[in-house]
Amino acid sequence: MNSKKVKITNMSCNHCVLKITKMLKAQKDIKNITLKLQPPILKFDYKNEVAAQSALNSIEELGYCIGDEIFEE
Repeated sequence: MNSKKVKITNMSCNHCVLKITKMLKAQKDIKNITLKLQPPILKFDYKNEVAAQSALNSIEELGYCIGDEIFEE
């Protein structure tokens, strides 16, 4: 599995965090989801790029904005 870490903008409360987390948990090729309100960072493991892009598209469909990917050294 690969990992992705991105900023999520326009989350304002823990309900936002729960909404996104619940949606991601329903996707079979997405695992180990960590989403925090402050700082608004999402980290998850994914099976393939199609699954990762699908997850990010689903977040945008919920009305949230995906920021830049964060690369860890």
